[in-house]
Amino acid sequence: DAVAAALNVVVAGGGIAGLTAALAAREAGAEVTLLERAPRSERGGNTRFSNGALRAVYRGTGDIRELVPDLTDEVIARTEFGSYTAERYVADMERITEGRADPQLTRVLVDGSFDVLRWMMGHGVCYDPLWSAQAPPVDGHVRFYGGSAVEARGLGAGLADRLYDALERRGAAIHY
Repeated sequence: DAVAAALNVVVAGGGIAGLTAALAAREAGAEVTLLERAPRSERGGNTRFSNGALRAVYRGTGDIRELVPDLTDEVIARTEFGSYTAERYVADMERITEGRADPQLTRVLVDGSFDVLRWMMGHGVCYDPLWSAQAPPVDGHVRFYGGSAVEARGLGAGLADRLYDALERRGAAIHY
């Protein structure tokens, strides 16, 4: 749109919040400059040091398969991915923040969470099931708890690197 194309946007910080904000602004047509305090080799803020787990509403195996299209039928047969409802996500936010989360912003976060994971896939982010945060297998079957069912391939560093790659491909200026 003409307004976005005339905007110059400066984003301070190159963790997941800054990277996704910069990408969204660039997609809207803004000229984007991202300021990253770390050197290139250490870029990514706290995201770089995370396990890359991403919380999102999902309805079950079909949604996980959409995010991890290379899952085999064998893996799916021995995995109960469960689901993570919007209501449970909102309740978790209320519990984690001790009731201090803004209800309207929480709904925006929750209701758009799965779409954001798909959007990041469109920018080169790949996912794997979050095996490390689940109960140990029982009789060869793994049961997921819900919430964070996927992690970015390459963990937090891989997530940051894919988003930086997407910004670079789209011509954003990045200053380290």
